[in-house]
Amino acid sequence: MLCVLVFCAVAAITTEPIPTLFLVGDSTMANKPVIPPNAERGWGQMLPAFFKDTIRIENHAVNGRSSKSFLDEGRWAAITNKLKTGDWVIVQFGHNDEKKADPKRFTEPFGEFKTNLTRYIRET
Repeated sequence: MLCVLVFCAVAAITTEPIPTLFLVGDSTMANKPVIPPNAERGWGQMLPAFFKDTIRIENHAVNGRSSKSFLDEGRWAAITNKLKTGDWVIVQFGHNDEKKADPKRFTEPFGEFKTNLTRYIRET
């Protein structure tokens, strides 16, 4: 019992920064309003319930975004400005990138979509 208490005390005073998990994606990951009552939730909104104080989660996912619009709106730049060693990034795009009728979101699967995903990986 004493060993556990000592370990907890040492862990509490550590100066190591807590890593951040950045979530980058669309509506399936995004935070949804709780008020007014809404049963819809993105999986990224529910993720923090499964973690304690060992990681900080920042959900940057936004409804309707594609790999292209997320970049064009400067949302990715806001994350890369904060990234530090030890952080994690989960990227989830796809179904908005396939919308040919919307030039602000559409990307070719083996063209711009692949290029955008490669960029997210490289810059992370």
